[in-house]
Amino acid sequence: MAMTVDELIQALDENGISHQVPDEFDDRVVIGVATEGYIDQDGNQGIPIQLCLAEAGSVAYFFVALPLFEHVLSPVSPLMSLPNRERLLEFTNHVNNQVKFSGFSIDDSDDVVFLYALPIEEEGQKLGVATIARICEATADAVDMLYRLLAEADSNE
Repeated sequence: MAMTVDELIQALDENGISHQVPDEFDDRVVIGVATEGYIDQDGNQGIPIQLCLAEAGSVAYFFVALPLFEHVLSPVSPLMSLPNRERLLEFTNHVNNQVKFSGFSIDDSDDVVFLYALPIEEEGQKLGVATIARICEATADAVDMLYRLLAEADSNE
């Protein structure tokens, strides 16, 4: 096994990285990351990134689900209509082309989902906190970029 959740939690604790362990899961932690522009539906300026260890600790998944339709776009925005879901796909694809290390998709409930998978391949290899911080910051930057594009499009519609 490359890394356990207990080892991950210990590394985060030792390096002062704030996190939560959801009661309903035993394979992940949630790390709150500040954003520059994105504000969630509760008015918080940040995103909760779920860091999940899978496949016997040999793959780390960084996952964020953003219910963007609920609060980014105005209720009367043309982007809220189903045919304009294609416009949202255009925006997510644009950011994906800029980001290149991972990408956004849209799930069945119209949440924008960001997922990054990082293999931990070597025997005894651990996921370093510097790597976790770098991926979390890059994810927050991608969310900010998408948020900015959506807000600009909504104000121009």
